[in-house]
Amino acid sequence: QAVLEALRPMRPDAQRQVLLVTDGQIGFEQEIVRALLDGLPAGVRLHTVGVGATVNRSLTAAAARAGRGSELIVDLDDDVERMVPRLLARTAAPLVTDITIEGEGLLEVAPRALPDLHGGAPALISLRLRGAGALRIRGRAAAGTFDHALAVPALEPGEGPAGIVALHGRECVEDLELEIAARGFDAVIDEHIETLGLRYAIATRLTSWIAVTRERVVDPDRGSRHERQPQELPYGASVEGLGLRAAMATAEPFSQGLASLDDMDMAAMTSDDGDYGMDRELSEGSAASGLMTRAGTIDPAALAAFQDQLMRKEEHRTQGPGSAGGPRFEGYGSLPPSPLRVSPKAKRRASSPGVLLIGLLILVLLALLAFALARCTAPDQQGSTSPDTVELSTPTEASPSP
Repeated sequence: QAVLEALRPMRPDAQRQVLLVTDGQIGFEQEIVRALLDGLPAGVRLHTVGVGATVNRSLTAAAARAGRGSELIVDLDDDVERMVPRLLARTAAPLVTDITIEGEGLLEVAPRALPDLHGGAPALISLRLRGAGALRIRGRAAAGTFDHALAVPALEPGEGPAGIVALHGRECVEDLELEIAARGFDAVIDEHIETLGLRYAIATRLTSWIAVTRERVVDPDRGSRHERQPQELPYGASVEGLGLRAAMATAEPFSQGLASLDDMDMAAMTSDDGDYGMDRELSEGSAASGLMTRAGTIDPAALAAFQDQLMRKEEHRTQGPGSAGGPRFEGYGSLPPSPLRVSPKAKRRASSPGVLLIGLLILVLLALLAFALARCTAPDQQGSTSPDTVELSTPTEASPSP
């Protein structure tokens, strides 16, 4: 509703520039794109700024195209204070608006909703013509009507840059993908996208380039194996941002055997063998996925409860381990002085057969040492002669019995 409210024009003879700053991680992008495509006022332009390393370009690119604006991606390491004002200054006073192109032999124009011409940024418009001809470009400028004539020379088949041909094909595909983004799946549009991909030899959602080798690279006699690869988080993303940590703190254990919060670090999930990694899937029927919306966000009540736990944990760390009566997590007892946790893997190591064998060997060595000490101290306990006296004795033969 906020986006639609911002798109309302101020007056008929004015143009309103709307700047949408987002990471795109929402669950209603289709509704926004449909509203822009169906009801964008004539005097309104929407520009998008995607912030972060995991920007949802399905929203930012589609919204900017449907809003007849421009898209800007700002990484976490970029200078936002320098880039965004430059975009605002460029879009505040467009040079030519409401551009139209007419001419003989004109077959196709892409994009369908032509963008405006801004200072320092070219307006990219691709055309498909039938032979040579003259084009007339009209628009509205601050000084009045803009009118420019352009003569297009004829080209023989195969002449000219091949990249321009591929560019026109991509622009046509983007128009069709915009229709799908706004209205959902359409088999007719998908068929048209596939036709364009084959005609212009470009990679699309339905066409791909493949590499074919004439040499055998896989031994057919050897069986295949499955490797479980941990999934790393994108740069700049966090467990909280993906909605996983709050689900771990509030939901019941997953059916796959997720360890309890007492046996794991709060910063990561554990796999079945105790190793940390983001290689666990959330099934649709699990309690954790029930807290998550379509965009991966968490129920507000669950998120508030988890944030409260984090605040209490931070207070405990600042108070130090010596403070008495530290904060407690509900259901988990008082917090230990150290943030480290003993993983289930470490617990299993403590009871492994190797550890038991070492313990038995130590006990045997201690018993042998005690026995040796007892033998050495036995003469003293029985009362031997003084150290200066040496007794010599010779064995005597036993006399025979009478």
